[in-house]
Amino acid sequence: MIQTNVSSKSILAKLLASEDITVIHGADAPTASFDVKNRVLTLPCWTNMSNSLYDMLVGHEVSHALYTPNSDSDGWFQIEALAKSLDMPASTVKLYANIVEDARIERMIKAKFPGLRRDFIDSYQDLMERDLFGLSDTDINTLPLIDRLNLEFKCGIHAGLEVPFTTEERTLWVDRMAGTKTWSDVMDLVRDLLESEGIQNEEQEDQQQPEDGTDGPQGDDEQEQDKDEDGPENGREIPTDEPGDEEQDAPESESGTGEDSSDESGDEEQPSDETGTERSTGMDAPKPMTNEKLEENIAKDHQEEQRAWEKSETVTLPSCDLDHVIVTGKEIYGMLYTQCANKDVWGTIAQDSREFISQSRSVVNILAKRFEMKKAADAHKRTMTAKTGTLDTVKMMNYKWSEDVFRKHTIVREGKNHGLVMFIDWSGSMAECFRETMEQLVQLVLFCKKVNIPFEVYGFSSAAADTFRGGDRQSCGKPCWDDAKENGYGGLRGIFGQFSLLNIFSSKMNKREFDAALIGAMYIGAASRTWDAPIPSALRLGGTPLNEAVTAAMQIIPAFQTANNIQIVNTIFLTDGASNCCQIGRNDSILVKGSRLPKRSERRCTTAVLTELLREVTGTRSVGMFLEPSKKMNNSSNLLHDGDINWDQRFELMEQFKSNGFIVAPAKCGNTEQFIIHANKRVENKTGLDKLPEDASLTRIKNAFIKGSSKKMASRLMLNQFIDIIA
Repeated sequence: MIQTNVSSKSILAKLLASEDITVIHGADAPTASFDVKNRVLTLPCWTNMSNSLYDMLVGHEVSHALYTPNSDSDGWFQIEALAKSLDMPASTVKLYANIVEDARIERMIKAKFPGLRRDFIDSYQDLMERDLFGLSDTDINTLPLIDRLNLEFKCGIHAGLEVPFTTEERTLWVDRMAGTKTWSDVMDLVRDLLESEGIQNEEQEDQQQPEDGTDGPQGDDEQEQDKDEDGPENGREIPTDEPGDEEQDAPESESGTGEDSSDESGDEEQPSDETGTERSTGMDAPKPMTNEKLEENIAKDHQEEQRAWEKSETVTLPSCDLDHVIVTGKEIYGMLYTQCANKDVWGTIAQDSREFISQSRSVVNILAKRFEMKKAADAHKRTMTAKTGTLDTVKMMNYKWSEDVFRKHTIVREGKNHGLVMFIDWSGSMAECFRETMEQLVQLVLFCKKVNIPFEVYGFSSAAADTFRGGDRQSCGKPCWDDAKENGYGGLRGIFGQFSLLNIFSSKMNKREFDAALIGAMYIGAASRTWDAPIPSALRLGGTPLNEAVTAAMQIIPAFQTANNIQIVNTIFLTDGASNCCQIGRNDSILVKGSRLPKRSERRCTTAVLTELLREVTGTRSVGMFLEPSKKMNNSSNLLHDGDINWDQRFELMEQFKSNGFIVAPAKCGNTEQFIIHANKRVENKTGLDKLPEDASLTRIKNAFIKGSSKKMASRLMLNQFIDIIA
C-alpha cells in the first residue's frame, strides 16, 4: 500500500508557491485542480498514487499559482474576447489555452525547482503504462495537431513517446510552443492554432457534399477528401457544443495533466429553421481528444475506487510488532548525541535548555504540592470514622459527662492510582509549534517524575524504524504488521503502512538517561525552527500515522498497565491534524483480534472509530489534545460541530479559546475528553519583575509579582489539563 503524508505535501505546496495557499486533500476529488482566483489547491487521494505522482501534481498546480494570471482581465476575459473574435465557443478556446499553458508552466516549474524533473518523468511514464491517455487503440498519426502537441509536451519529453510531426509543424508549432514565456505568448499561439485549425475545417467542409438536407460531416460522406499535409485526417468527426455545458466565471486549471472539461453555454448551436438547414456558428476547431480520454479514464478509476471504498467488509485489525516499531530512548539519543553534540549550536541550545529546565522545576514543584493537597482532600472525602464495641481505657474517665467511651477506627476507601501513556504527532505540520510542544511536554514529564506517576511518551513518526538501525528513511525493511503481504485487504499491501514509535521519555529511565533526554528533546524542538541546528534524518518530521499509533496502543496500554500495576491508564493523543489515510472503508466493520463483535464505521472518521475501540478493549481514559495555531480556530472548526451546539455557543467557545488558550471541544472524536489547545503557547518561567523600573512602588511590584506568578501557572496548558483529569 502506498502511504501519502498529506501534511508534508501541504507544506511542500505552500513552500513551492511561496504563499499560504489553501490545500485540500479530497477523497471525492477525481483529479487535481487549482483555483487561481481563490487560491485553493485541491489534490486527489488516489489509491495507486506514488509519491512522485503526488509531487508532480503539486508542482504542476503550484506552477499555475505562480505563473497563470489570477485576474479575470488577464485570464478568462481574454479567452472570451478571443472566442468572440474568432466566432467559436469559448470552451474550445479554453481547452487550447490549457494545453499551451500547461507546457509553459511545467517548463517553468522544472526550471525553478530542478528536483521536480524526476517526478515529472516518473509520473508521465506511470500514466503511459496505465494507458490513461487511451493510446493503446489509437493511431497517433490520425490525431489532431492540438492532441499531438499535448502528447509531445507531456509524454514525448517525459516518457519518450514518439509523436509524429512534419518538418513544417515542428518549426511552426512545436518550437514555438516550447518557447512561450508569458501569458501573452500563450494567447498569441492559441489564436494562431485556432485560426489554422478553423481554416482547415472550413476547407474540409466546403469539399464535403451535404446529405439529407444537413450541412457538415455528421452524415456518411461518400466523396473523397483531399488531405493537406498539415491538416486533419480524413474521417475525423468535428465535435459540436454539447447541451448543458456551462461557462465558468474564472479560469481554473484542472488536473495535473492540464485537462479541463468545462464548456460555455453561451455559444450553443443555433436553432434550425423550418427548412431544416442550420445557421452558421462561425469558425470551429477540433476539441482535444487526449485530455477528454484522460478525464474519462481517471473518472472511471475514481468511480471504481469509490465503489470499493463504499463496499462494506469486516476488517480484522492486524497485530503490531512492537519490538520492531518502538525505538528506545537509547537508540534515539544515542544517534542524536553522536551526530549533533559536537556542533557549536548544540552548546548554545543545551545551555538555554538547562536554564529553562532549572526554572521549570521550581514551578513544577509548586504544582506538585497543589496536586498532593488535592489528593489529600480527595482521600479525606473517602475517609469514614466508625465506633467499635471495645472500651477506650483512656476515655473511660469521661463517662460521667460523655458517652464517647468506645474506641474508633478510620476507614479510607482505596483510591485509584494513575499512569500516563502519551502519543505525540511527529509530522511536518508540527514544525511551527514543535519547540513550544516540547517545552510543554517537559513540564508534564517533570511533574510525573516528581509525584511518581508512571509514564511513557511516544512520538508517532512516518519514518521506518529501520532508519535508526542503519536503514533508509523510506525503506520498508521488516514489516510492522502481521498482515503485510502482497494480496492483503483490498488487494493492497495490508491495512497500515510503515511507521515508528519514538520512546522519547519513560519513567523507567534512570536520572542520567532522563536528564539527557530532557536536553535532547529540547534540542529537537529548537532544531525544528531553524536551519542552523542539524538533526539526524531519522528524527525529522514527516507524516501523521495517527491511526497506526491508536491501533498499536491497543497492545501497548495493557502491557504498560500490567508492568506498573496501574488501575487507570490515561492515554493522550496530541496532534495538529488528521491521520494519514489507511485501507479501512467508510462502511467497514472493524474487528479486534480476540473479540467477537466488530464495530461499524458507519461513514464516520476512522480515527474516531479506532479510538472508541481502544477504550473498549483496554478500558483506558482517552484524551485528545488538538493543537490549534490560529485564534480564529481555522484548523479545529470541525471539533466545534455538534448537534447540540448552535452558532452563539460556538462563538462563545471561540472567545474562551482566545482568553484561556484552550477549550473543551464539543466533538469528542472517540475520546473520553477532547481539548483544543493553543499551539504556540510558550511556557513562562519569569515573574515579570525584571521589566519593572528601579523606582517602582511596592504596590506595582506586588501586582506584577501576582500577575507574573499567575501567568507562570496558566502557561503550562498541557500539565494543567492533566492535573485536572487525574486529581
